[in-house]
Parts: sequence; C-alpha cells; structure tokens
Amino acid sequence: MCEMLNKEPAEEDTPVEFEDLPTDVQDGMYVYNMLQDNWDTMNGLYLGKQRVGISEIFNILGVEDFKTTYHIVNIIDKVRSEMINSKKAKPAK
Repeated sequence: MCEMLNKEPAEEDTPVEFEDLPTDVQDGMYVYNMLQDNWDTMNGLYLGKQRVGISEIFNILGVEDFKTTYHIVNIIDKVRSEMINSKKAKPAK
C-alpha cells in the first residue's frame, strides 16, 4: 500500500514482529501457551492458566530468568482473563 502511495511507512504504524520482542517476553509467551487453561465450568468463567509444572517448562525451554518470565506469564494471564471474562459479562442482545 505504501508503494502505491509512494510513501514510507511510519514507524508507529508498523506492527511489532514476535522476533522483535525481548527474549524474556518471547519466553513468557512460549511458556504461557504451554500451560493448561483453568475454567469454572459452572459459571463459564475463565480462571486463568494452571501453573502446575511451570518450572519443568522453564527448564525444558532453557529459560534463564525464571522470576521475570513468571512475572510476564502472570501479566499475560491477567490481561487475557479480563478480556475473556468481560465478554462473558456483557448481556446478549
């Protein structure tokens, strides 16, 4: 599209690639995706990821900074939980 308009893309409009993220963030996302989801099936609420076995995942992936990666996993889980549960809270039209 930029070629057609003879313009250079603005840096703030360029999406971030996964490879551009810091290694700790990449590790956190890999670990997060390996964890099992935990649902409250009676109420349909997402409770977050189960952290059972997370240290084994850290070791398998060769994560160097467990504390930072665990913190990133918690941030991702908090944001995702809020997004999923806010969709459930909206009344159907």
